[in-house]
Amino acid sequence: MTETIPETTVDERDELIQFVPTAGVALTPSDAKLAEVLVLLRSFSQIDGEHHKAWSLDQVARIVTGERYDDFIKDYMFGEDAPTPEEELLASGDWYEWSEGIAP
Repeated sequence: MTETIPETTVDERDELIQFVPTAGVALTPSDAKLAEVLVLLRSFSQIDGEHHKAWSLDQVARIVTGERYDDFIKDYMFGEDAPTPEEELLASGDWYEWSEGIAP
């Protein structure tokens, strides 16, 4: 199982909410997600190592897609050629790999 980012504090979110396009208006769930992404990017995007950067991108994808994360990854990896649950992946398939990275 992939490690996830620590719970964002209200202070961190409130500090970065100013950068969300609708700042100053009622905070929507989408705005809160954007603030979470900004906290993550500010906290982890400058850590050296491709595996850590991959983890940061994976965490952004999880925040933004929510319950649709698995669907997003399947679409990323296979696009229109995604196998149905009844089909088996062939060892010589043509798809992209998604890395969950390693938490810093």
